[in-house]
Amino acid sequence: MNTKILSAFKINESELIPEQYILSNPNLIEIEGNIELIRYVPLYMYWCASNPDRESELVFDFTISALAEFGRCKDPNNGGLN
Repeated sequence: MNTKILSAFKINESELIPEQYILSNPNLIEIEGNIELIRYVPLYMYWCASNPDRESELVFDFTISALAEFGRCKDPNNGGLN
């Protein structure tokens, strides 16, 4: 576990999403149900930063798209972007 990267993304190790979930749901914008994007985007970013040798996975492309769509939102109470 790279604690420096976890710290940069302000993630606790206990918050990590299992890799199988991420690979099964590469496009976090299309995950069914209510998810907190303000929480999930950094977790997906962490996975990408921790797996640079797997950049052929669609997770990378979809995470970049999510950042373009939701990356500027700093307010967790903004329902339109959360």
